[in-house]
Amino acid sequence: MASGAKIWIVSRYGWEYDDSRYYRPESDGSQPVAAFTFPELAGQVCNEKNAAEMRCLGSGLNDYVDRWDMDLQSEESAKFLEDNFLDENFEFTKPVSEISDEILLRVMYFANISFFEVIEVDLLA
Repeated sequence: MASGAKIWIVSRYGWEYDDSRYYRPESDGSQPVAAFTFPELAGQVCNEKNAAEMRCLGSGLNDYVDRWDMDLQSEESAKFLEDNFLDENFEFTKPVSEISDEILLRVMYFANISFFEVIEVDLLA
């Protein structure tokens, strides 16, 4: 019955603030922003939107990162932070406008945060 046709939706995550930090609500609150017939293009647009959102944050991720679950004292973590222009509070040590998209996306992966995602959807016949 399924035709095998698919589309890939770029969706913006819903974030909420609770007077101490931002968090992802259980209700998700995501909103579709674009649809594509090629997954590579959806992934590229998603990465561009995530990097752009990171640039809008300005100084860093302090309000988005739950550091309790991270071992930031390890040598590996300390090196990652230094190599990617972050201090121990997840604030950037150089202007975000001077940081490449590649580094911004690497930081997002390390901190396990994202503002946009790609969702694969089966089209029904």
